[in-house]
Amino acid sequence: MGRPALSLLICTRDRAEQLARCLSALPTEDIRAVGAEVVLVDNASSDATPDVLRAFARDAAYPVRVLREETPGRSFALNAGVAAAQGDLIAFSDDDCYLGPGYLRTALSEFSRGTFQYAGGRILLHDPSDARIAVNYSRRCRMFPPGSFLRPGVIQGANMIVTRKVFEKAGRFDEEMGAGSRFRCEDIDLLGRASMAGFTGAFIPALVVYHHHGRKPGAGTDALHRANAHGRGAYYAKFILNGHLKYLLGWAWRSAAPWRMARIPDEIRGAREYARSRPPRG
Repeated sequence: MGRPALSLLICTRDRAEQLARCLSALPTEDIRAVGAEVVLVDNASSDATPDVLRAFARDAAYPVRVLREETPGRSFALNAGVAAAQGDLIAFSDDDCYLGPGYLRTALSEFSRGTFQYAGGRILLHDPSDARIAVNYSRRCRMFPPGSFLRPGVIQGANMIVTRKVFEKAGRFDEEMGAGSRFRCEDIDLLGRASMAGFTGAFIPALVVYHHHGRKPGAGTDALHRANAHGRGAYYAKFILNGHLKYLLGWAWRSAAPWRMARIPDEIRGAREYARSRPPRG
């Protein structure tokens, strides 16, 4: 077989039952039609995840790569997957998500225009009774010119597509960030660096993913909101400390919204923690 047109990358850790549902929902016809491969990274799981991955790879009707990354942390797993992926276009999703109809065909069609190098799309709830968190219902097509301030959440790792050239120039995921680390912002951090490296991005509503996270409104989602705000603060701090002052202005502008003020203390704590942990630069 030749080089795949696209690599679909999914990382997982200790969620075997959820992973099995995700894999069974992958669109075989769509994957084969576009000549894609699937790259699955087990991030040091201790449950039945390896068995689920082996069985899926054995029975799949398209190329599947299964990796194991022993260092816990989402960004370590993502970077292992990026290194193994063969496609020039890498699509990212999560083990609790289902791709919408025609997702991969739409991705290839949109990127074939060559007008942008990274993109994201809508993330809708699979179960309407779940908390409305980690979603994006926007129907507005948007372009992000090079050097843009990218607000957290505008593109999320559950529905994100990046060309290989971005990784070659802007680097891979920051392994100090992401689930399993102190700062939950590895996806927007990568795209922010891509923007500052001269790449153009897009939000494409036709790219739809359904998120089956299973969280219900209550204390659990409140904790996740706090963790996300903490990560946002670290993201802002990283770019401000790197001299991108538009991030200071963007942070201030977003913080002015009344409904965001309750999260400002968490963002400030995240920014301070990142600044203190940042290694000294020459």
